[in-house]
Amino acid sequence: MAKINKLIFIIVFIFFISSCSKIDKARLNFLSGYLAWKQNDWNTAASKFFKSVDLGKEINDEKIKDYSDFAIGSLYLMQNEDSSALARFENIKENTDKRLDSYIYYQKGIISFKNHEYEKAVMFFKKSLELKPDSVDAKINFELSMRYQKKQKDKPANSKGAAVIENKQDDLSEKTILNLIRKKEKEQWQKKEQENKQPQAFDY
Repeated sequence: MAKINKLIFIIVFIFFISSCSKIDKARLNFLSGYLAWKQNDWNTAASKFFKSVDLGKEINDEKIKDYSDFAIGSLYLMQNEDSSALARFENIKENTDKRLDSYIYYQKGIISFKNHEYEKAVMFFKKSLELKPDSVDAKINFELSMRYQKKQKDKPANSKGAAVIENKQDDLSEKTILNLIRKKEKEQWQKKEQENKQPQAFDY
């Protein structure tokens, strides 16, 4: 009996998928990618998001494509594939969705901070804050990047020996902050995905 029920479910599911429009399939792939993300199944999540991107292009739906590109970039970032993440973020056109733009600038700030490019990190976090002023994480990281930028500028060229202890403390502080950033980043993504699961998520 259980096998029959399972078979009926599969048949109904296949029928549902086949009768779906392409926009429904794009949304379904996006949702499947999110579910795989929650289970830390990065490969399946990436595969679903890539399909969502392709369908978004096919039906000329920039919103689905952009959010899927952002999801892929965030996946890359979670796996420390910074250059691939950056390439994905730069695929997304600016000025179409202020909230998404803010998240992209935030992620670019994370990449810059990880690469010790504090001046760029300050710029990205500032842009993120301009678009989403209530973002506490962006404000914290903006202030932190400003601090590191100042230290970088103030550090004398011949002070390597004297700065060893300070550098170790900075590295420890930086690792702690990055761990917090990654945790917050995942929480933000999950919260955003829950909002996107609502019927109006991709409505114009």
